[in-house]
Amino acid sequence: EQCTRIYPRDEVGASLVGYYRGVKNSCGLELGLDPTLSGASGSATLLKSGDPLRSLGEVVVEPAIDGASLVLTIDAELQEICETQLARAVEEYRAVGGSVLVLDPSCGDILAAASWPMPASRSHPITDIPAWTNRNFSFQYEPGSVFKIFTAASLLGSGAVDTATIIDCNDKNFGRFSIHEAEGHDYHRLTLMEAFTRSSNVYFARASLALQPADFYRDLQDFGFGQRTSAPYPTEQRG
Repeated sequence: EQCTRIYPRDEVGASLVGYYRGVKNSCGLELGLDPTLSGASGSATLLKSGDPLRSLGEVVVEPAIDGASLVLTIDAELQEICETQLARAVEEYRAVGGSVLVLDPSCGDILAAASWPMPASRSHPITDIPAWTNRNFSFQYEPGSVFKIFTAASLLGSGAVDTATIIDCNDKNFGRFSIHEAEGHDYHRLTLMEAFTRSSNVYFARASLALQPADFYRDLQDFGFGQRTSAPYPTEQRG
């Protein structure tokens, strides 16, 4: 069944919202939220007599249930700004793809989720799968230095370090491999808080050796790594 949709902002947020051409030909939030939006069909029996001009009426067996109304946390203005700036950055650096994700840090609400490539308009061909796929949900990303927050939490929780623990970050040799600081920085004796300030790779790598791998793995699972979020985006990947 073909359903009519109205998109006042046209291409803004298109790969996030997706499109609806019936359940078997849909994507994005249109597909993920379809059970909530579509409600439930009803059923009725039409009673007839032998007289074609006479009807005995309709008996409603099951009333239809209207779908719910939904309001996303997405800020349309912010979404458009992010998409515009992302498109400029991709062109400037000749990138294959890119994404911008903006969250409200106080509650985790998603305010913008821009992704490149993106549909040029709502009439963009649905056969262009990459353009209709939002990378913020469908791709996996290494967390980078933000991972140090979770490493520190595990270290502090296990008592392996405290905020004043000093480690000599001049020792970059870890046996089978070496670890260096970003951008050629060279640090020496740092406390945990100083290591945070400088985002020292060596400090956190050295400190984490005091953690049992199984305990560290458990702590990361408790933080949600390796799991999907609650976002109703059908092709979301696990972390």
